[in-house]
Amino acid sequence: MNLEHLNETLIQVRVQERAVTINIENEHLDLRGLLTQSEPLLREGLSELNYRLVSLAQVAKIDPHLKEKALNALTVPDYNLDVRV
Repeated sequence: MNLEHLNETLIQVRVQERAVTINIENEHLDLRGLLTQSEPLLREGLSELNYRLVSLAQVAKIDPHLKEKALNALTVPDYNLDVRV
């Protein structure tokens, strides 16, 4: 995403067995204070949906490989979904 105030930002969300990990990549701003302030509300909201926030963190550098993947449309071979029966 290229946001007006945050500039170029990549948000990576991983969910496994209702455990959520969020990494925000932004090399222009230090968002750690905002993330720390927002974490309790996010944790509570996820908990109400029966999810658990494992990690909310900022990565200082944007990974060029992930950026390229985010800019390209998702194709069927790139999509992974694990289902437990």
